[in-house]
Amino acid sequence: MRSLIKIFSVSLVLVFSISIFAVPSQINYPHWNFNNKLDYQKLVRIDNFINANKNKGNVAAFDWDGTLYSEQIPLKNSKPVSLYPGDLLCFSWAANHLSSLSSSNPFPMLNTEDNQYAKNILHRVDYFFGRTHTTVQGYNLFSQLAVFEAGMTPKDFDMMVTSCLKVYPTTDYAFLPMLDVMQHMVDSGFKVWIVTAGNPYYVAIALKNIENTMHYTSNKNYNFNLTSLPYDSVRSQIIGNMAKLLKNGRFSTVYDGRFVHNLQNRLFVVDGKGKQVAIQNYIEHITTSPTVFYAGNSDGDYWAMKYVVKNRSLKTLAIAVNPRGKQLKRLVRRNRSRIVVLKEQSKIYFSR
Repeated sequence: MRSLIKIFSVSLVLVFSISIFAVPSQINYPHWNFNNKLDYQKLVRIDNFINANKNKGNVAAFDWDGTLYSEQIPLKNSKPVSLYPGDLLCFSWAANHLSSLSSSNPFPMLNTEDNQYAKNILHRVDYFFGRTHTTVQGYNLFSQLAVFEAGMTPKDFDMMVTSCLKVYPTTDYAFLPMLDVMQHMVDSGFKVWIVTAGNPYYVAIALKNIENTMHYTSNKNYNFNLTSLPYDSVRSQIIGNMAKLLKNGRFSTVYDGRFVHNLQNRLFVVDGKGKQVAIQNYIEHITTSPTVFYAGNSDGDYWAMKYVVKNRSLKTLAIAVNPRGKQLKRLVRRNRSRIVVLKEQSKIYFSR
């Protein structure tokens, strides 16, 4: 009897030890470099955090541009080379391919009587990128960017972006190691959201394209289950800057501030402090769950990431992907115990 008890006790110790010293599985992170010691140590921290929060239903939020997907995509045949995030790249591409997109009626509000259709689109993109003699920033920038497609229907927008992605395939610009992290969080019972300063209609199309074309493992595609097509702002787990729809189903010139509603009735967009507002007032209100994870790359993510890592009542974690901006870099330096830094030059990062 004593021998059986001893064997049982040893077995419990072994099981307990294995659970403590569990290591990441290549099955869950197929696009990470397990042979790079530094990168592997970072993955161990991420994987331990995911295991500690498994099936608790906590919120994990990801930025899109520069975090899950490249925001430095070169427009083909442009001289000098112009780099864009995905949605503005598709807008610029559309300006140069209007004849082939006639069925989707892109940007009808920019088709002026002087026949400067393509130039109007390109100049509007330049305006958003600050390529003018007037500074464009803050609420003005993002609220105007959100109504770029005024007059289009979501179906028109879908057709335009889908055509663009045939030329600029998501396989070339998605950050696969970060997609692995997001997929494993979905599979581990996190309530995963994408919080982007970009257009959520675009992100929904790109994300579905990733799911339809890219392998997570050798025999399984990515499947995040965050959105349907067409994008539905009520049922999707993607939030960003967009225009309200008119009663006739076309995009209006009115900014849709549903994600940044606040009791003070202050005007926010989904960027900077507005990302924190969106997480606190929208996501956590809907899910009734705390946010324990955030991934971002710029000062536009500073407030959201600070909100997460400064919550000392919870065990939280953040990933800063090639961090830029004074505020975010300072936050990273002061919170190394809660922020994992992935740098652009890391072999794990760009799988292209």
